[in-house]
Formats: sequence, structure tokens, C-alpha cells
Amino acid sequence: MHTASWSHSGSSPRAETEQLVVMHYHLKPGGVTSVIRDDLKALRRYSTRFGRITVLTGSDDGTSAFRKALEDDAARPAHRAPELEILVAPELEYHEEPEPGELLDPLRRLLRRFLGDQTVWWVHNYHLGKNPVFTELLLELLAAHPEQRALLQIHDFAECGRYHNLARLRSYITRDPYPVTPNIRYLTINARDRELLAAAGIPASQVWTLHNPVQLGPSPETHKANPARSDAGAPGAPGAAGGTDGSTEFARDRRAVRRALAEAFGVDHGQFDPELPMVVYPVRTIRRKNAFEALLLNRVAGRSHNTLITLAGVSEAEKRYSGLVQTAYREGVVKGLWGIGDRLARAGLEFDDLVAAADLIISTSIQEGFGYQFVMPLTHNVPLLARRLEVLDGTDLLFDRFPAFFYEELRVPWTLPRDHELQAKTRRAYERRLERTAALLPTTALERLRGELDALLNAPTAEFSYLAPSHQYEIVKQAETDHGYRREVATLNTEIRTQLEYLLESELDRRTNLSERTQHLEQWFGLPAISAGIETVMAAFGTATGDAAPAIRQAAPHEPAQRAAIRASVSAERRFLPGDNPLERLTYAFARLENLRLLYE
Repeated sequence: MHTASWSHSGSSPRAETEQLVVMHYHLKPGGVTSVIRDDLKALRRYSTRFGRITVLTGSDDGTSAFRKALEDDAARPAHRAPELEILVAPELEYHEEPEPGELLDPLRRLLRRFLGDQTVWWVHNYHLGKNPVFTELLLELLAAHPEQRALLQIHDFAECGRYHNLARLRSYITRDPYPVTPNIRYLTINARDRELLAAAGIPASQVWTLHNPVQLGPSPETHKANPARSDAGAPGAPGAAGGTDGSTEFARDRRAVRRALAEAFGVDHGQFDPELPMVVYPVRTIRRKNAFEALLLNRVAGRSHNTLITLAGVSEAEKRYSGLVQTAYREGVVKGLWGIGDRLARAGLEFDDLVAAADLIISTSIQEGFGYQFVMPLTHNVPLLARRLEVLDGTDLLFDRFPAFFYEELRVPWTLPRDHELQAKTRRAYERRLERTAALLPTTALERLRGELDALLNAPTAEFSYLAPSHQYEIVKQAETDHGYRREVATLNTEIRTQLEYLLESELDRRTNLSERTQHLEQWFGLPAISAGIETVMAAFGTATGDAAPAIRQAAPHEPAQRAAIRASVSAERRFLPGDNPLERLTYAFARLENLRLLYE
């Protein structure tokens, strides 16, 4: 175990106050690490509550970059910023098959160091089954020390299709992982998860939504470093990509970026045509991103375009899927580039350049906790085509009068010319999947799943995202080589195809409602709002857990009250979940076929 600490002193001295202890298994590059980093930026800039911030993590990987990002934060506060300490404790890393005797004592010593009524624990994804010994000890200490306040932030649920993790968690812990005690507040990153926790039996006064932070606008360094685009094309710049002159200038910048990409990557990372529009899917190629759907839309669109998927999948669980998508690009099944997001310096570009130069951002993802790809179009003024997800509920205000289209499903024929058994193979695969997970699910959930499976398989056409990746790949190849099949898929999805073509072909005024939209983004995701939200949740400690909380307290603290009132109402479907405790109720709630898709195999 080792530590590193530093502090920044501003112009105004301040007495030491409370200590914040942030806990996560690692600080490797990724979504949760980015959230923690930007949450701390928000607190250091705008809050005076904490005199010291300690980050407990299980691995050295990523800690240097994490620390540097906070050290380099240009927006220094006028007050004295809290001292930051990063402490690496290997017992906190992922231990999926742990020996409790080896981890329990080191973890106990670690956590007991930070017990106290002047300390607040902020624990991320505490119950994923990635280190069940840590989960058990955390729950034990919070029960034994009612003076110890804790924020338990949930980014993902083991109950949501991660049944290996759920089984591991159940085998190690001796208590429900969702305690209801006055010293605990739950943080969710979207309204859906807040509703689920409330429906599972956690009092509304203890559940808050804190949106993931978004730093709005690109850094000044981005503009200075890249001659490929002018100020007129910079996202967030005055006149960016809009108006008569602005749209012409922006088009020129888009062509410059496309030429730079073509020169840098040629055919090594796909088959890219710099004269065609560019559709960007700014994600890692992992299974839940449903990447082959973006490739199929590329094939059936009326207007040819490049599709760029920015990053490879790197974990062992995702490498096979990521490699299959890469093969499609190498074989020329689709025009575009794959996996070049971490090599953009070769083209003299940064990520902001790529996103801002897109003609369209696409998202075919089937599962998100937050979904930065939905926010990027708004921050970079680029149209959006996306599969509609439940976590987007309540965000209509953000996309009001913005060039975006959301679709619910993508239909394809059940029969392939070279495979007449697609329907039967899909049924057998799902039956095997249900058989493997049956022991973890209540009987009522299994019955519901079988009904959903029958509805899926008895439909006259298939929903593309429910097919196995190998079958998705074959469908994309068939659409590339068979004009008749391509026309059939296009006919089944006329509205999506029409909207895709419209968004690609229209010269849209990207300045429309820009200032109003930026204001909404600041209210929901800006760092000042994040800091204010954390302050509001902290102030709520001590509220009786049985109290009926007003709607505004169930929502993000910076959310407009009228929208909060709408979002606070739990949907009729979720109002009463069966089960004896929150874990059982959430397991039932997430036991839907959409969370058991063959993509997750």
C-alpha cells in the first residue's frame, strides 16, 4: 500500500472541514474513472465543504494520468482547494475468486483508518461482484458504525444481465446489498435507476440522481493544435457550423478532416472515402454497443457514407467481438475506419476534431448507464441518429428542436439465402441461455422471459439486436453483396432509412437554439451543477428515512422542478416489484429478454 498527495493553495485560507474518501477498484481509463475525475474537479473548483480528499484504489494503473488531470485543471478556485491523496491498496482491486481470509484483514485495516463522523465515504459500484469480500465488509462497517456517512453510487447493476457476477456476489455476502439506514444515500446516474431503487423498497429520501459530469466545449489547446479546422468550425465557437457563411466554412473543415484521415490511415484500418459523408460512432467496440447494427445501416442507407467506430474492445471478454467487427472492416464489408480513436495524432487531429467534423453521430447501443455518445452531439453541434434507450427518459428537453432521431428497433428477415435455420438456431441459443440463468431467477421472472422469447420468435421478422453476433455479421455481408436482400431490409426500416438520409443530406443550421441548449446542458451536466448537487445530497443526511420526500429531492438537485415532478413518478409497471428484499426485487426487474440478448454471450 502506498500513497501520493499534493495540494494547491489559493488566495483565501480556510479551516479544515470534512474529509471525503472516494473508493473504486481502479483508476484505469474508462467511464467510471472519468466520472470520478470530473466530480473531483467540480468539488475542487466550486465547493468548500471538504478540506481533504482521499482516493482509495486497488491498482497503480492510471493513477499518474488521473493525478495529472487534476493537477493540470486550468480553472483554479479562488478558495484553497482541498489536499488530494491517492492511496493504492491491492486488496481493493478486482478479486473475483477471492480467498476471504487473505483479503478480509487488510481490507478491514484499510477501511477502519477512515471511519469517523467527519468523514464521508463515496463508493462507486460497490456491489458488482468484482470484489465481494470488499462489499461484505463495507456493508458490515456501515451497519456497525451509524455515524459513518456513505454515498453509494451505482453505475451498473450485477442484476442487469451480469449473472456470473450476481452469482458470485450472492455466494459471498451475508446481507442484502441495499441497506436502508440513515447514514446511507444512494446515487444513480439516471432517472430509470432511481425509479427502480424506489420500487425495490429503498425510501425516496435516500435515492438521488446525480448525472455524470460533462465539461462543455473543447479545450483551447484543441483549436491551437489543429490547422485542419478554423475557429468557425470549432464546437461551441461563435458561428460554429451555422448560417450561410458558417455552414460553408464548416463543410470545408469537414473535408479537411476527412482528407487528413484518409492520408493517415489509408486502407489499413478500413476502406475510407474522403469524398463521402462521415458518420461517427464514438465508442469502444464492445458487445453492448451493438456495432454491427451501425454497419447494417451503412449498407441500407440510400446515400453512401463512411462509418467510423473509434476504439477497439480491449478486455478479454470483448476481444472476440471486437475482432469480428474489425474483420468486417478489413474485408471491405463497409466503408469507413475502425479503431483509430487512439491514433488520431497520426493525422494531426484530436478527438474533438473528429467528433466536430462528423456529418452525423450514431448510437446503436442496447444498454447504457449514462451514454456520453448522446451528449456529444449536443456539445459539438452534430446531428444524432440513435436507438432509443430507457435511460433517455426525461431528456426530451435537451433534444428539443435539435436534429436528432431515435428509433425503437431494426427489423430484418428471419431467412438468409445461405441459412434457412436462423430462427431455429436463435431459439436454441436463447433456451440454453435461460437454462443457465434459471437458478438465479424467480419463477415469475422465468415465465415472463419465456413469454418474451415466444413473442420475439413468432414475429414475422427478426429484431436485429437480439441475434447472435455471428448471425449479425452474416446479415451485414448479405446486405453488402445482395441488392435484393439489401432492398428488403431497407423496406422493413423505411422510417430509419429516411431519417438517416435526411440528417446526412440536410444543410442544418447547427447554431439553432445553441445558447438555450448550452444552458440546459450546464444545468444538468456542468461542473458547477455537479458540485451543487453533491452539496445538496450532503445536506440531506439526517433526514428521517421514512419521510415522504418531495419530487425535487428525488431528482438531480439542479434539475428544473417542473421536470423533476414528472420524472419522480414511478412508472406503473415498476410501482410494485415482487420479492422479499431489494436484491430479489431488482433481480426480477432486470430479468427481461433485452438484458439476456445473445450479444452478451
